[in-house]
Amino acid sequence: MTPIAVSRAAEPDLEQWLKDFADLAYLLGHEFNNFLNNVFLHLSILELSGGEAKIRAEAEAIRHLGRALAAKVQQFQQLSRKHRPAPEPVDFNAAVRAAAAEAETASGIKLSLQLADDLPHVLGTILDLKHLVELLLQAATASLPATGGQILLRTHAAGHHGVLSVADNGKSVAEDQLQRLFEPFEAVRPGSEGLKLAICRALVRRLQGNIHAENRPGEDGLTVIVELRLADLKNQK
Repeated sequence: MTPIAVSRAAEPDLEQWLKDFADLAYLLGHEFNNFLNNVFLHLSILELSGGEAKIRAEAEAIRHLGRALAAKVQQFQQLSRKHRPAPEPVDFNAAVRAAAAEAETASGIKLSLQLADDLPHVLGTILDLKHLVELLLQAATASLPATGGQILLRTHAAGHHGVLSVADNGKSVAEDQLQRLFEPFEAVRPGSEGLKLAICRALVRRLQGNIHAENRPGEDGLTVIVELRLADLKNQK
């Protein structure tokens, strides 16, 4: 298949900004709730240790503040949901092709597509899936070598999931750092600002899918693999 040139995404319009805001709200809410859960756990351990009444009172005051913050986070997440349509059966290959077709012409970066024939639809929205692919491409592009950069996108079905893999020939990542690629503001790979892949993880989680990264065996490069649930088309009207 003929390679397609890839470039950085253009400046987002208002609709895209709202989508990015919603993704970031979901991501930050999830991470902050994890933090609060850990705080509450340690407070409970402190209280059960039989400390003085003053320590127990201070722990309860901290818990009260934490609950108030959790309520604010929940409001923030609810605001983000207003900009999110419900998942529906979507042609995964069509979303990948559309994201590639809308990429601007750039110098020397090759994007190759190997899309499985008759891939079943997955649950999501066409805008979300296009946005997911765009972010994956931007993250991969940022880590490519100055010359000879290549990106390969593949799709296939595996069990109850539609699978997308995005492989590049940029720098590899230490095995114990791979999961940190998806943490907000972590920069464990050259060229990565540590947010695009975090938003990808938030998108995939909301669609009840999975995402992880693997180093390419025997050569430089990284492969990000996304698994999204297949839609049950037999129950669709």
